[in-house]
Amino acid sequence: AGFAMICSGCVRKKNVQNTMLKSLLDVCGSSIAFYFLGYAFAFGGSEESGKVTFIGSSNFLLLDGDTTEGDSRAMLHLHWFFHFGFAATAVYPVIVHSIWSSNGFLSAFTNKPLLGVGMIDFAGSGVVHVTGGICSLLASVMLGPRTGRFYDERGNKLEEPKTFHGHSKTLQMLGTFLLWFGWYGFNAGSSVDFFSVDQSLNIPVIALTVVNSTLAGSMGGIVSLFINLIVEENRTGEPLWKLSGAMNGCLAGLVAITGSCALVEPWAAMIIGSIAGALYYLCSHLLVKYCIDDAVDAIPVHLAGGIWGVIATGLIVLLMGERKWRLFIDGLSTCSYMGLFRSNALEEIVGLDVSYHGYTPRSLAGEVTNGQLREYSAASGSRRFKYDLGLDVNEETDKEGIDRFE
Repeated sequence: AGFAMICSGCVRKKNVQNTMLKSLLDVCGSSIAFYFLGYAFAFGGSEESGKVTFIGSSNFLLLDGDTTEGDSRAMLHLHWFFHFGFAATAVYPVIVHSIWSSNGFLSAFTNKPLLGVGMIDFAGSGVVHVTGGICSLLASVMLGPRTGRFYDERGNKLEEPKTFHGHSKTLQMLGTFLLWFGWYGFNAGSSVDFFSVDQSLNIPVIALTVVNSTLAGSMGGIVSLFINLIVEENRTGEPLWKLSGAMNGCLAGLVAITGSCALVEPWAAMIIGSIAGALYYLCSHLLVKYCIDDAVDAIPVHLAGGIWGVIATGLIVLLMGERKWRLFIDGLSTCSYMGLFRSNALEEIVGLDVSYHGYTPRSLAGEVTNGQLREYSAASGSRRFKYDLGLDVNEETDKEGIDRFE
């Protein structure tokens, strides 16, 4: 439901019904395919011997000799249902087998894991999201951009890409909250051993996963929102609070924490989510630069966030423990060195009330010279200060024509 709401909200009104039908068919088709083949390829034939296999070879149609009676069969059905939620791509079962099956070549639970450690991806930053992100990237490149997005009707590249706004921010927001709520299910649900009767030992892990998921998603949204605000204000002189960027930043933070939600402390989850929000913003603009049309920003959210989540699972865990305060101090030192904790020299000269709080030059008469304000106006590109200093006209005059008023 979350994906359906986001996708339908991101497209133009004339494409909503088609988008909703595709979302429905994804569920119908993947459930049938995962029942016949997918689950068997992913988890069938797991052996305690730890022998590496490319795909599973049993449990087709959820039938197997040792799981046809009692609780074992019920747990098998629950395990299938849990993983069916991610099984919308044909390659998913193969990736699952390689990492999450005890017989996979990347598994950390085989007898001879890769490089002695294997790969830990607790709830699927790589297995689920990188897989989906790569599929989205390939599909976007193969299909090409929508008509008029980057090229005109004759195939000539536009000077500025045309933005196709989604028809409903309300549906996008609803989809974001539905997905966020669903994240608690599959992040916390990944700590559940479906083939164990006693689940009480998993309560501390479940508690940690929901806290980390919340913090990472929140930081991703905040960082993405404010990066866009700062960049747009520096570029145009006017602040822009971009709702879609904040929503997708939240999802990118959730994607990134998925791989390590049960392994890191809450402070580390905030770092992971923050970096994911920044990576989402960067990747989203890179797609536009290279004329790759992604109507819902699935590639920046899932591919960029997922890759960072896979890296962070090892990197942040390595930096935890006694080194966590050193990491925090190094981060503060880096921000201070980059000048992020204070205004630049020109903003300081004209006054922070002008640059940060919207005071007009007329209210500061006698405190700041017109020359300093003109220099600030030229650097910031703010139309408001240009008008106050007589360098530009107001919007009404610009619309009616300068000759009419002068």
